[in-house]
Amino acid sequence: MDTTWLVSLSLFLGVPTMGIITVMGIITSHKRRMLQLRINENTNSNEALIAEMQRLQAEVKALRGISVNYALSTEETMQKLENRMHHLETKMITAHSEDTSVYRKII
Repeated sequence: MDTTWLVSLSLFLGVPTMGIITVMGIITSHKRRMLQLRINENTNSNEALIAEMQRLQAEVKALRGISVNYALSTEETMQKLENRMHHLETKMITAHSEDTSVYRKII
């Protein structure tokens, strides 16, 4: 009867203990796997974010170059217009002074 009692006690304590150990192993494995997935997700999202930032920096750099070219082109065009206006104004003043000198000669 002593062995029956010992076997019963072993089964009574051993089976639940083995079940608890198994469940704890499954939970621990699951937690470790979820943590690994989060780390991988963060790493992938960080790499994607870095790549996007580099792409945006390159785009901003290109846009700066374009805007500088447009500014220089606009300034050059304005300078040409000012030169043309100065030439036309000089021509008009000269023509006006010649007209008045001809008119004065007539009088």
